[in-house]
Amino acid sequence: MPTTRLFEVVRPGPLTTVQDAGRRGVAALGVPRAGVLDAPAWRWANALVGNAVDDTAGDVTDGAAGGRVPGAATLEATTGNLALRAVGGAAWVAVTGAPAPVRVEGRPVGWGAPVRVRAGELLEVGAVTAGVRCYVAVDGGFDVPPVLGSRSADLLAGLGPAPLAAGMRLPLGAPGTLGGLGPGSADQVPLAAPPAELLLRLTPGPRRDWFAPDSLAALGRTRYRVSPASNRVGLRLADGPPLRRRAGLGELPSEGMVLGAVQVPPDGMPVVFLADHPTTGGYPVVGVVPEADLAAAAQAAPGTPVRLLPTARLDA
Repeated sequence: MPTTRLFEVVRPGPLTTVQDAGRRGVAALGVPRAGVLDAPAWRWANALVGNAVDDTAGDVTDGAAGGRVPGAATLEATTGNLALRAVGGAAWVAVTGAPAPVRVEGRPVGWGAPVRVRAGELLEVGAVTAGVRCYVAVDGGFDVPPVLGSRSADLLAGLGPAPLAAGMRLPLGAPGTLGGLGPGSADQVPLAAPPAELLLRLTPGPRRDWFAPDSLAALGRTRYRVSPASNRVGLRLADGPPLRRRAGLGELPSEGMVLGAVQVPPDGMPVVFLADHPTTGGYPVVGVVPEADLAAAAQAAPGTPVRLLPTARLDA
């Protein structure tokens, strides 16, 4: 019987989680999607090690959800700084997303390229040099048990595997089982650099009439900054004029929330909902950021300037 391949966590980094494309079709249960924040970086990392990159592809059937697990699970490492030791066999590894130095047994190796890590060797991903999150993919994916159709860690709902901790052992899937073309087969298309200024399109939302017309009119000209309080739940904006509500409206009952919704709490500072966002909320939504723009939001470091660019008049 072949030895089980796994990686043992030597250094977990500040926040490293297992993520795939997330939980689809369970919002009615109050469960967020979760999943990777920077989908293009996740797809490229998986392609580099020969895993399937279709968001809906998977290698096992989860009986609880009745569907396929979406894509191969990777590690999402906030600011990098993790170290893993290969146990039980060799693996192909690729690191993408936020640029960071990568070493195997102390030797510098390529970022954004497939690298062979043999049994007993230590893989180290250093601190990111730009951006926020890097992605570590292995051939066969990280084979942690799926929950409700996904292997993703959901930090809001507490579902899926816990964030990495020293001594944790992460099993790997069998090589060649995820439908890819083999390590190194991905087209070498560079990812977008982490943004120096984050520009987010804003589709008018269902509760824009809750805000003062002059405040709405100024929104497209306002420059905010990414708050250090941002996390996988939401990109919190700071250092800009608050969006003022109309007088006398009170509070909303809770209503459904979608990925990219821009919710405005009583302090008037917008929050862009990301993968671990709640499925309901009671603060008004001024607009929605398209999913295609959210990968850049995942790589916007604290202090990055942010502008919300309405795609139509908000006060119409």
